[in-house]
Amino acid sequence: MKERKFSGKRIFYESIDSTNEEMQRILQKTNFDEGTVVYAGFQTGGKGHMGNRWESEPGKNILMSILFLPDFLEPQHQFYLSMVVSLSLLEIIGSYCPQTKIKWPNDLFVKDKKIAGLLVENQIRGNIIEKTVAGIGLNVNQEKFSMFIPAATSLYMEKKCHFDMTKLLERLMGQMEVWYNLLAGSERELIRRNYTENLYGLEEMLTYSHDGKIFNAMIIDVEPSGELVLETEKGDTLKFGFREVMLIR
Repeated sequence: MKERKFSGKRIFYESIDSTNEEMQRILQKTNFDEGTVVYAGFQTGGKGHMGNRWESEPGKNILMSILFLPDFLEPQHQFYLSMVVSLSLLEIIGSYCPQTKIKWPNDLFVKDKKIAGLLVENQIRGNIIEKTVAGIGLNVNQEKFSMFIPAATSLYMEKKCHFDMTKLLERLMGQMEVWYNLLAGSERELIRRNYTENLYGLEEMLTYSHDGKIFNAMIIDVEPSGELVLETEKGDTLKFGFREVMLIR
């Protein structure tokens, strides 16, 4: 398959409700090339997984959305796009913080604290993913977080230095292009293996909640569909989709 080259187009806003929402609004009026980025200094209504809000101090963090046109990927395998974005973030953050892990399904942790999150929204027509907007929030230069989200960190908090966010964004885009081309080139097993091997809680007995029931289990795999595969203390294998299971610790 021909190499997928990302556009160098960047659309910046000092403040906006949500980069994902703005990208979707723009796409209703015009077409963009793959790799186009909408980013902002501040989001008044930044979205996270399951309707959560994303807290960010103005001008301190990377708040962005990138456009993919993954017409080669079947809808049932759309989670590979989350894997690609997660692995790209892992490599960038991990170059400064070696203890970085991917927390299924859409967060990046350094030790036990969240440093980044993503929200992938797909537009599907028939058996084709026409457009994907991947929203990313990466804590970069924020020096402290409110008491309401104590389990958060940033690159500054980990390394005690400020980062050039423009250079960081371009590094992230370069890494994402590499992983995305591996996906387009049918290297799916390589992507899934790397994603699984870097999961927070892999082969570690932790406490989970499902339908009000608490149980101990460890992650042993992630299905191509995105389902999390757990093995309980009793040796039972359980599979969960998004929103079906929650890690307590």
